Amino acid sequence: MKKTAFWITVLILMALTGCVKKPGKKLEGGLAEHRTYDISFWGSKRSLKVKAAPELVDQYLLDPNHLVVASQALKLKIEASESKGRRGDQVIYKTQVLGVPFNLKVVLWDHEPGREALMVCLLNDNIMGFIRYHLRKLEDGTRFSFEFEVEEDNPLMDKLVIPLQLDRIIMKLEDEAVDRMQRYFDPDLTEDSAEASAKGERFNKMYQTHEVAAWINAPPARVAEYMADPAFTELVRQKYNIDFGQGLTSRKPGIFPLKVNFLGTATTPDALILSYEFEKHVFVYWSGKINSRIQIFTRPEREGTRLIVTYMLEAPSNFTVDLANIMMNTAKIPKSIEAVMADIKAAVEGSG
Repeated sequence: MKKTAFWITVLILMALTGCVKKPGKKLEGGLAEHRTYDISFWGSKRSLKVKAAPELVDQYLLDPNHLVVASQALKLKIEASESKGRRGDQVIYKTQVLGVPFNLKVVLWDHEPGREALMVCLLNDNIMGFIRYHLRKLEDGTRFSFEFEVEEDNPLMDKLVIPLQLDRIIMKLEDEAVDRMQRYFDPDLTEDSAEASAKGERFNKMYQTHEVAAWINAPPARVAEYMADPAFTELVRQKYNIDFGQGLTSRKPGIFPLKVNFLGTATTPDALILSYEFEKHVFVYWSGKINSRIQIFTRPEREGTRLIVTYMLEAPSNFTVDLANIMMNTAKIPKSIEAVMADIKAAVEGSG
């Protein structure tokens, strides 16, 4: 059994091994360019004791007003909020830093009351991040472990992090929020009694990303229109055993259940569409046996469209034989994406 688990681990790590960014290349006889590269995320983590039961700490963390009160440096404002502890509940914050506007969407994705939560974030409709926390009951309170990470390899981040020192602002916001939470449950807390581990520890993490891109002789509006057509959803369902449901036809963010019988493995993942800007992009967080981020871009190029699909896989926390089979099959995904692109190209150019 241990030997099997060892080889499962090796196979998955091989599938997720990092690669440097290289120029795109076409597969033999293909129409699309393929690239595999690493995307860097930076973040912070901390662990501390809170003088309250896990259920009370959980309720506190899910109330967005506490973050607003703590955000003295950012002066966050809530534009929209739905926070009832359900999957898909979201809060949209807005603020400005040195005159630069920010909007932050935070979606509760996985939640086990009194135990743990995963929140998916999108900054300025472009930069993805994650918030994770775990709660463990102690005799005199709760051990609170928190982790935040945000995409670093993003052109927009280059404009924000260095000139605005956004990373320092986020760390300061975390410090203020954690300090306020501790004092909320323990008003007599002093600087001397506060744990040193309450201070955030910065880290970097790499995710392997795959990109498939093809040029289509049609404007972005026509390409986007076809992809949002129920006929395209039906074609993919019949030809590739992937049922998007209303994920693309809705043309709006939301949670959409999918049915996938891909590469011999049947799954029913949920798709969280974080941003759907028609004619420009669709950002999706795919949650199933293996979580992934999927981005679809339709960009104008040479009087046509550069259609780009990228996907970033997260290493699963529990390794099983089933997961190992899925991970080994991921090598076939780029060719399948290219086949779908060929269908789009044929349909759109043929309709022109």
